[in-house]
Amino acid sequence: MTIAVKPRISEGNFVVLDYAITNRDFTDTSSQAGIPPARTSDVISSCVTIPDGFTVVVGGLQRDRRSVSEDRVPILGEIPILGILFRSRDSSLSGSRLFVFLRPVVLRDADFTDLKDLSRADLMGSTKRAWGVDGIYPPVKPRVMR
Repeated sequence: MTIAVKPRISEGNFVVLDYAITNRDFTDTSSQAGIPPARTSDVISSCVTIPDGFTVVVGGLQRDRRSVSEDRVPILGEIPILGILFRSRDSSLSGSRLFVFLRPVVLRDADFTDLKDLSRADLMGSTKRAWGVDGIYPPVKPRVMR
């Protein structure tokens, strides 16, 4: 997986994020020896403007895999009608879903002394406590981006 993010700071404590998320994977096993399996690549890219310190949740990379395998007794499993008794087939379906959380924070001090504010222990005692339920993160409202 590759995540490429290009942040820009805009007016009013907002951050503009251009992002591209690439998920590469092999489809299945190769049928011939010495030849690698086929490879797939899924890409999501967009641009979003969010307030400083808020989180963007990117989803939508979903992959379903179906596999079928067959086991049989060497010679008996190949007999046309009688071979059904000497072989078995298994099929399975599995899936995965990828979510990426992007949370940009603008560091305003030239010597990065405000970097300590990013730790959870320091945020518990700060004025940002009134933001969310647990006192650390701002409330999140679900939105669909296209």
